[in-house]
Amino acid sequence: MKKFVFILSLLSILILCSCQAKLPDGDIKDFVDILSYEKANEATLMGKSHLLTSHYVDGSLDGSIEFTAFFDKSTKYYYDKRVVSGSYYGTYEDQFDYYTKESICAFKDGKYLYEENKDGIKSEKESNEDELNQWIQEFFFKDFSASYHSGGMYYGDYILLNVAKYYNNFSLNDRKTELSFSVNTSAKNEEGAEIITMHSFTVNAYGMLLSLETKSFYAKNINTYMLTKIDCQYEDISFDKI
Repeated sequence: MKKFVFILSLLSILILCSCQAKLPDGDIKDFVDILSYEKANEATLMGKSHLLTSHYVDGSLDGSIEFTAFFDKSTKYYYDKRVVSGSYYGTYEDQFDYYTKESICAFKDGKYLYEENKDGIKSEKESNEDELNQWIQEFFFKDFSASYHSGGMYYGDYILLNVAKYYNNFSLNDRKTELSFSVNTSAKNEEGAEIITMHSFTVNAYGMLLSLETKSFYAKNINTYMLTKIDCQYEDISFDKI
């Protein structure tokens, strides 16, 4: 599985290695010209994401990872739940040492607390505002390099880097409030096996991810594949805080 995950990461890097191209004038250019992390961070006061990655081998579910995250800046609250099954659980470098982990970082009773429940084992420690802000920041991005935010639900920089070269793969909804991207790629792994990836996502006007679906499979064995789906909300969110 580790090699398969590596190929997925490699394909993402290849998509980002775009040459210089001019973005045509029009609605898509108007949409992307105002994208910035600063605007997205300022406008997004609350968010919820759900990610499910499933790995199938010869048509049978081999393992899955399910992440749910929620934050509310106004009440100083962050929640994270991770559920692991099958071959994703274990002691190898690319596996997890728990089946379920639930974490909360929040301002409660006049102080910041971090609470964790890992496979039924509960722990609590005093936290601080910086740690809470770090959790919330990682909802937006986990890595920042050369003015590029990546690894979270903010996709604005990814779009700005790729929209000119892959212009025909982008489209707007009728109200011009959501931008979608769809692409199919093909690459060979170190053993020479061809892997096909079908990738699509949609963002809101601030470049925040609304939905994503990525499926990668071996050309000679379409029943062995990795499927990732993400769904996000930023308003009218239903969430029972713990």
